[in-house]
Amino acid sequence: MKEAPEKIFTATVLSCRPESKNSSVYEIRLRLDTDHFHSHAGQFVALHPIDTTSVAPRPFTVVHVDMFNNSIVTLLINAIGSNTRKYACMQPGDHIDLYGPYGKEIEFDQSCTSCIFVGGGIGNAALVQPVRKALAQQKDVTVFLGAKEEGLIPALKYFDRLSINLQTITENGSARTGFVTQLLHDALRADHGRSTVIACGPKAMLRKVHDLCEMHGNPCIVIVEEVMVCSMGSCKGCAIFGGIDGKEVRHVCSDGPAFDARWIWWDLFSSQPTRYEFKPRTVLDKKDINTKCTIGNLILETPIMNCSGTLDLDACIDGSIDLRGLGAFVIKGLSLYPKSGNPTPRVCETPAGMLNAIGLEYIGVEAFVKIILPHLRALGIPIIANINGISVDEYLALTERLNDTDIDALEVNISCPNVKKGGIAFGIDPAMAAGITGAVKSSAKFPVIVKLTPNVTDISVIARAVEDAGADAISLINTVLGTAIDIRNRKPVLANVVGGLSGPAIRPIALRCVMVVANTVKIPIIGMGGNENGYTAAEFMMAGATATAFGTSGFANRTIFPQAIDQLREIAYFHGYSSTAELVKSLKIP
Repeated sequence: MKEAPEKIFTATVLSCRPESKNSSVYEIRLRLDTDHFHSHAGQFVALHPIDTTSVAPRPFTVVHVDMFNNSIVTLLINAIGSNTRKYACMQPGDHIDLYGPYGKEIEFDQSCTSCIFVGGGIGNAALVQPVRKALAQQKDVTVFLGAKEEGLIPALKYFDRLSINLQTITENGSARTGFVTQLLHDALRADHGRSTVIACGPKAMLRKVHDLCEMHGNPCIVIVEEVMVCSMGSCKGCAIFGGIDGKEVRHVCSDGPAFDARWIWWDLFSSQPTRYEFKPRTVLDKKDINTKCTIGNLILETPIMNCSGTLDLDACIDGSIDLRGLGAFVIKGLSLYPKSGNPTPRVCETPAGMLNAIGLEYIGVEAFVKIILPHLRALGIPIIANINGISVDEYLALTERLNDTDIDALEVNISCPNVKKGGIAFGIDPAMAAGITGAVKSSAKFPVIVKLTPNVTDISVIARAVEDAGADAISLINTVLGTAIDIRNRKPVLANVVGGLSGPAIRPIALRCVMVVANTVKIPIIGMGGNENGYTAAEFMMAGATATAFGTSGFANRTIFPQAIDQLREIAYFHGYSSTAELVKSLKIP
């Protein structure tokens, strides 16, 4: 078997610094453990992810390879995500694995003696090596660079060193303002199709570049920065569709990243370039956004709650957590009698999540009513009691006892085992779910919320059953079943063996469940499961949730509630809404 060229290297950080003051773009110089690294114009490398919750390497264009020492490589990184922010914090002497180079070299049409390069934002970095190649082929080179802010144009210094016609434009600034495609439009009017246009930047910009080139008869190459997972052609995730009917498939990492713009099927690649058009606003500040929401006949000041079992009285009264922004307080799972819960270990961290097998430890309904509830009422926000039991009779007894109190709503946990049915959980059988819902609803004096488990084949069937039985709202999802193993002892980490997985790892599952149920029922939904901040709360609301709850994330972030409501207002304001309620079910599905 022929030996493959080496593409796995250990890189040592030589320097890592922002391009300019206030810039989020960092220049990172690396020394590889090889003297045989060669990267061609248009190729890229991938860095091993630093964030332990990430499964995919991050691809970056090679901006420069030292001509005297080709083991020294320079990358430009826009520090906007969890990994890129950590890359930006690397110090000289740090080590990181680098993979590559990948992708195909850009080839220019030899019949064209001139090239026009068009860059937008961090896409400018991908043009540095192609511009050098064009100059080496003695082509006349013009470069147009765009960015949002004057003085923060990525990779500008690399182009300033070259003998080219360089023009810049920014969306904000004292110099020429506008979009970089305006510079291209002006240039192509006098070009008469002579130049090859090479562009890299946002999808909307690339489509506009393609349209301008079609209008003026110029050949066009676009460098695509599609989302990648493996970066090496294995996963087929970075597909680009093209050809006559849009059914041919190529991949950015192996066939690109440069493509003939005429080959791409643009309607599948990106929608027509648009700018966000806000509705006329009557509010002057995002703080004026109305955050009220309604669950049954319960009106909340904000659509933000805590998940049952993640917040207790002590944390509320001793200042351990900031409750500002919390629309309703959901208590720990309440049973008829005190419960000691499962043996330890009860919890363990997992990648992007946590397994717990607490076992519903709590003080019982009588102690709750006499000791805890008076203090909770002093918080001045609605109180929702989460109840659980092992029979219909237990649920009814809890409901009737709480009818004599001033709680504001019930959340019925139907993930509990029904002992009369051999231990099967109420929540996985539509008839049993409907039965427990109808029984509680017929007795309760306040809104009844039913909490659903994701550990079912079709959650919409369960949701429809509890709605038909009279539920005022649905909360979802509860935790996902999982386990963890200690390989040293060959034993489960949890004493209970199986626990409930929570945290960011389950958010995609939760969002899908909310979206499916929102298209099935008409009653309000409280979305939860991996919620991290106001931006993820907006995801739940766009998927169909009227309100949203935070659980595991509150353990690490003790100011999560005020932060979340402020971020939720920000998203509503961004979309031109006057209330957060307008976010509900606003998801646009192609």
